[in-house]
Amino acid sequence: MKTPLNITVIAVVAGVIALIGAKLISTDEYHTSERIEWKDNAIAELSAIEPAKGIPPFKFTVDGWFSPQGLLMEDGSWIAYRQMCHKEKPEVYDIFIGRASNGKWYYSTYHFCIGAMTIMEEQPESLDAFISQCALVEFDGESDDCLLSTWPPEE
Repeated sequence: MKTPLNITVIAVVAGVIALIGAKLISTDEYHTSERIEWKDNAIAELSAIEPAKGIPPFKFTVDGWFSPQGLLMEDGSWIAYRQMCHKEKPEVYDIFIGRASNGKWYYSTYHFCIGAMTIMEEQPESLDAFISQCALVEFDGESDDCLLSTWPPEE
């Protein structure tokens, strides 16, 4: 005959095992150690850029406005960026971190694809248009806020 104490102990042990199993099975693709390390490196690289100088700090490779490090908008504004596609590095889920000519930092989980090929087709009209088109969100340039999801937009 089982006593209430034995049943309680069995229930607690089963609950602990279930919680541990759920933690091991579930994955938070936005906060992996690889993605955090990538974010830290991208921020360090972009921190060296002085946006107030007004000169885009990269060389353009496509039609004088696109490069793997930055975009020049039609209105002269620009954004220096680093981005990673999960197809290129599966342990780092889609992430874009940029520092713009207005001095602000932005991030996104929009799928830019390998080499940011999805934005190569047409020069953005302005920084505001690019921010809207690609679900960019402003952040402080330091915090882990830039690891949060921005895409697809919540309905």
